[in-house]
Amino acid sequence: AGNITEVAEVVPSRCVCGSSERTVTTAARTLTLGAGGGQIDTNGNAVNLNTGSTVTGTTLTKTGSGTLTLAGTQTYATLTVSGGTTNLNSALGTGMSAVIANATTNINVSQTLAALTIGIGATVTFGDGLAFAGEPEKGAGFGGSAALVPEPGALGLLTVAALGLLARRRRA
Repeated sequence: AGNITEVAEVVPSRCVCGSSERTVTTAARTLTLGAGGGQIDTNGNAVNLNTGSTVTGTTLTKTGSGTLTLAGTQTYATLTVSGGTTNLNSALGTGMSAVIANATTNINVSQTLAALTIGIGATVTFGDGLAFAGEPEKGAGFGGSAALVPEPGALGLLTVAALGLLARRRRA
C-alpha cells in the first residue's frame, strides 16, 4: 500500500489523495476535520481508512471518482458522498449522524442514523444480513426491489385541494 503523506493530521477544508500505486491505506492515523468540515477527494484512487484510524470533526464530504473505504472510528455528524464510491464499514457517530448519498454508498455495518438522504441517481446498498428498520409498508424493501413511494403528503394535498373545489361549487 502507498503512504498517506498527502493527508495531513488536520484537514481544514480539502485533501486530495493521490499515489503512484493508486491505493492509499492507513491504519493508525487520526484525521481531524476543520470547524467547517472537511473533504476527501479520492482523485480516482482507492483510499482506505482501516481499523485503527479515526476521523473526527463535524462533516466529511467524499468527492472524486475513486473509492473511499471507512473502517476505523467515525465520530463526525454528517457524511456526504458526492462522487465515486464510499464503503462505510464502521458505524458513524453516536446515532444522531446523517448520510447524504449523492453517489454510490455501500453501508456494510449496522447503523443508527438520524437521517439518510438519497439523491437523484445515487445508489445506496446495505450489506448482507443488515436489517432495515424503516417502514416496509411504505415501500422500503431492500432485499430485492424497492417500491416507488410518492412524496409524503402529495396525495393528501391533492385530496384537500379536491375537497376545497367541491365545497366552492356547492356554495355557488
